[in-house]
Amino acid sequence: MESAKCLGAVDDFCQFLIATGQQERAAIVLKGSLEAKISLCGDLSPEVAETYWLRGGTELAQGHTHLAYKKLKKCLYLQPLLYGTHNKRTVVTQEAIDLSK
Repeated sequence: MESAKCLGAVDDFCQFLIATGQQERAAIVLKGSLEAKISLCGDLSPEVAETYWLRGGTELAQGHTHLAYKKLKKCLYLQPLLYGTHNKRTVVTQEAIDLSK
């Protein structure tokens, strides 16, 4: 449980970094936390989908559209399984993918 709390704090910190324009730093931290989330929560979890979403957003903000596309596609693979195809998160991710093309 402590690990889950720590990973939640890492996400909050990354959202702060993104909000303050520090996308590169956020991308590095998110990359490191992804393996821990997969290990703790499993491949098919909201936490892993959120990490892919955040990583895609950081890549888009840095102008790396190809990398953003890859991360957002991974997110979009998970979201319909977790939330359904008509969920707001899934629709927003699909729109972001369309913009990154």
